[in-house]
Amino acid sequence: MLIPLGGSGSAFERCRGILIRGQRDMCLQALASGTSNATMCGMITAQEQRYSCLVGVAEAENSISLCNEVNSTSAFYSQCVLNVSMNTGNESYCQLLDRSNQSSCTFSLARAGMFSSMALCNSISNQSMEKECDYMYYYGGAVRSGSSSDCAYLPNETNYTVMSLMLSGNFTNYTDEVPALYAAMNTSPRNYCYYDLSMRTDNSTGCLQVSGMLGTACSAIFAHPTNETAAANMTNATALCALATSQYSGFGDLCIGTTLTSEAISTMNVSKCLDIPSISYEYSCITSYAVKYTDSSYCSYISNSTVEQQCYMSVTNSTS
Repeated sequence: MLIPLGGSGSAFERCRGILIRGQRDMCLQALASGTSNATMCGMITAQEQRYSCLVGVAEAENSISLCNEVNSTSAFYSQCVLNVSMNTGNESYCQLLDRSNQSSCTFSLARAGMFSSMALCNSISNQSMEKECDYMYYYGGAVRSGSSSDCAYLPNETNYTVMSLMLSGNFTNYTDEVPALYAAMNTSPRNYCYYDLSMRTDNSTGCLQVSGMLGTACSAIFAHPTNETAAANMTNATALCALATSQYSGFGDLCIGTTLTSEAISTMNVSKCLDIPSISYEYSCITSYAVKYTDSSYCSYISNSTVEQQCYMSVTNSTS
């Protein structure tokens, strides 16, 4: 907590006694944050800093009434209402915002709940957001039930926004899911849903519903043993990358490099980096791994001394 050194009296009195306004405001904000006392925020001279102080206390106390002390036209107000709504799961707070921010607020709540409530989706006034929420509701239903029947409600044409949501990590638990790969393959959300359910349930019949390159990859994956998760993931990534590369020259190094980097980090297995055929992507993978786990010893896997030193520096900078 930032309080002035020296002097006597309470921390509050010492803050109030600072003559330089900027330092006094900083002291009061730090004290308000440390004690969750919004009264001190009201004594801050600078308006933006006062609002920032109120938002901090409101979020800590989940107090929508404190949000209302911020001017409703300020971005701080929208931030405050959104965060308190998220913290409490109270969608009615979203209705305090203007129409555009209402939609964003409700969509964020729906996403935080893994799109399990159609009622939340239906309360979104923005039609595009409502539709995206609906699609994710059906995809989430398919994932939760293990039944592909809900996949039929998803669009069968490419939709970058919906695909990004599907691959965002709310539902996906595979280590080789790379949005760029599926975008390059022109995968539709419906196709991906059927493919994903086939992978999750280890049932090749779902591949019959998948068209195009992804359908071919889906069938190819089941042509190999899938009893070991790591082997299945590697086969999955390799099959998809090979098919994508056949139509998009130069995509192979990026695809394999990205998928194996993702797998190395998520499974805490740096040896996956060493399986990358492109040396530059291999070094990038090792560096990313070392930074992620703040362990510079992994930099020694890099045989190029210049890149190795850069790896050490990256780890050092990430912890400073």
